[in-house]
Amino acid sequence: MRTVLTAVLGAALAMPATLAQTARFAGELSAEQILDGDYPFPPSPAVDVPLNLDGLDRARLGTVPPPGVHPRILLSPDQLPDLRERVRNTNVGRALYATLQTRLGQSLRDPKYWGSDLYRLLAAGDADAAMRLVSEKGSLPPDVGHYQPFLYAVVLEALDALILEDEARGRAAATAIATYAALVRPGIEASREFPLGEDAWRASWPPD
Repeated sequence: MRTVLTAVLGAALAMPATLAQTARFAGELSAEQILDGDYPFPPSPAVDVPLNLDGLDRARLGTVPPPGVHPRILLSPDQLPDLRERVRNTNVGRALYATLQTRLGQSLRDPKYWGSDLYRLLAAGDADAAMRLVSEKGSLPPDVGHYQPFLYAVVLEALDALILEDEARGRAAATAIATYAALVRPGIEASREFPLGEDAWRASWPPD
């Protein structure tokens, strides 16, 4: 959610909780009804989908690390050496890494862009100062790319710290992400009270 102005949040928080719970399109089932098996369509017939693994290089698949070990979503610790090797020694890796550095320079390092000030406050864990800056600007920083909000730049910073094994930068990025989450949480919780607020693509206020 981009806007975090107090007036908007206050109005949203004042809305009755039943709006989000009852606002649906005509004839639309609730999430509870769907989960309870009330979906009106007949069950899908069984479809035979043959599994063809020809050409699959299982060596390219990482292993899932034990709980609590990270990274564990898109790659695993045993894949990091290969990632670092490709970043440094392949044409594609070098090109992508150069783009990453450009994006970080524009989003988190450029003193002319106020996102750099916000990142400094987020990385310090100063949520109050970060909120004051966002309120002063009237919104979160502009998107850093198509469907890439400001937080995307912070994620790139975390990835770069992982590639370079820079623990200090990694901890700063982790703090920034946690502080950012605390910053936007009130707006997210308030938006849930809007009609259809559980679906950001359909939510609207005021209702028709």
